[in-house]
Amino acid sequence: MAQGAQSERAMARSDSPSRIANSPARYPFALLLTAVALGFALLGYRYQFHDVEVPLFLLAIALTAWYAGPRPTVLALALSIVLFDYFFTEPRFTLYVRSSDVPYLVIFICFASLVAWFSAVRRRVETALVRARDDLQAEVAERTKQACSI
Repeated sequence: MAQGAQSERAMARSDSPSRIANSPARYPFALLLTAVALGFALLGYRYQFHDVEVPLFLLAIALTAWYAGPRPTVLALALSIVLFDYFFTEPRFTLYVRSSDVPYLVIFICFASLVAWFSAVRRRVETALVRARDDLQAEVAERTKQACSI
C-alpha cells in the first residue's frame, strides 16, 4: 500500500506545472514563448489586427511564470518590454520612446509585472498544495500500515 502511495506521489509530481521549473529548458522555454508571441503579434499587425500584441505578450509572460519559474519570467518580461517597444510603439523599429507613448509603455510594464506576479503566486500555492497532499497521503499510508500491524 505504501508503494502505491509512493507511485501516486511520483505521478502527481510529474503532472504538476513545476516540472519544467527544475529543468535546464526553463530559459529557452521563456525565449520560445516570447518569440511565438512576437510572431503572432507581427502576423496580426500585418493582417490589420490591431492591439493583439499586449495580450499575446502577457500570455507568454504568464505561461513562463506558471511553468518555468521566476527567473525565466524576468527574462520573458524584459524581452517582451524591449520587443513591444521596438515593434509596436512609435517610432517603430527603434528603442526610442516618444513622450506620448511613455504612459502606454508604463501601463504595459505594470500590467505584465502584475500578471507575472499573479502567476508566480498561483504556482507557489499549487506547489504547496501538492506537497501538503503528498504529506497527507504518506501519513495516511503510515497510519494504515500501523493499524494493520496491530
